[in-house]
Amino acid sequence: MTMQNSDVPSLTVRELQGANYIASQVFHHGTGKIAKHDLASYLVTARAVFEAAMSAAEQSTDAEDRGGYSKVAYMTAYNIAANCWPGWSEEGPAVTNEQRELGAGFARAHLNIVSELDVSAEAGAYWINAVHELAGGDHEAAKRLFSTCADRAASEGAKDVEEMAGGWIALVKLLQGVEGAEDELEASRKRLIEMGGEGPFYAEQYDPALAVFGS
Repeated sequence: MTMQNSDVPSLTVRELQGANYIASQVFHHGTGKIAKHDLASYLVTARAVFEAAMSAAEQSTDAEDRGGYSKVAYMTAYNIAANCWPGWSEEGPAVTNEQRELGAGFARAHLNIVSELDVSAEAGAYWINAVHELAGGDHEAAKRLFSTCADRAASEGAKDVEEMAGGWIALVKLLQGVEGAEDELEASRKRLIEMGGEGPFYAEQYDPALAVFGS
């Protein structure tokens, strides 16, 4: 039996959202046959979700659906970029240079999509690009992007993200050997912890990154 393309219904926004969620859950928790943090397997699925979402967004004639597919695309791109960043110090195989470079590309794709949409997500988009510049060894580019992240967070009213970005700038300066950077980072970490909410979570991210990039 031959099936024409018109006979096969396209995946809906909700279905692609579910596929992105399942891929992320399998990556972080594993299944009976797929090990936790199997990045190679995750990327096969996540990239397929991203490409399907982008294709659907480009072909959709309905503005609401187009926006929904674009949101799936930028969320999936962010997840790929985050999972391909080597600064988490998580268990499992190390992120390869090829995977890190792939993640950096998806970080840029995420920022491009977010910039085109009317969403309050630009601070996070600049952050994921900044940490990929850090991973690639371009400290000055990383600081510029962290600074933009802080500016966007301030405009979005996200004080904790603004403070977090300032801490990352201090971390990069510490890696560069700038005098006083360690005290600056510790002060930022303390303020984040005192903020509560997501603050303590953000404060915990500095040490793993220092362990990876400071060695």
